[in-house]
Amino acid sequence: KPLLLHGTVKDEAGGVVSDAVIDIWHSTPDGRYSGFGGYHGDMPVEYYRGKIRTDSQGRWRVQTTLPAPYQIPNKGPTGALLTMMGSHTWRPAHVHFKIRKDGFEPLTTQYYFEGGEWVDSDCCNGVQPELVMPAAIEQNMQVMVLDFVIEP
Repeated sequence: KPLLLHGTVKDEAGGVVSDAVIDIWHSTPDGRYSGFGGYHGDMPVEYYRGKIRTDSQGRWRVQTTLPAPYQIPNKGPTGALLTMMGSHTWRPAHVHFKIRKDGFEPLTTQYYFEGGEWVDSDCCNGVQPELVMPAAIEQNMQVMVLDFVIEP
């Protein structure tokens, strides 16, 4: 399913931050990540990863595909610990962002999808209410609108 991501980057005073670099990465539609040698076969490292820059108005926009929930490795100590705690090993679908601009502190975050599977019971307890974005449709695709604020 297609996913449209767009928004702005501003400073704390509400000023436009142009030419900021936004790294974006997320799982594949079947819940895998590129760049983890040995775990996902020969999937190229750059799959479902990219960098874009904000325009002169601090705007950014990218079209990708909807990520899927995925199971963290459930063998070994992490799986054993979660099992002892009575927890499952599933993460909800989410998209990672890292925003960088000279003169500003980098911002690294991730956002989840309202109503998504495992959002209410993330095995890593990473889901915070302010990181769950409402379901919206634009141009016949799911959309996530994010306005980032970065600090000097």
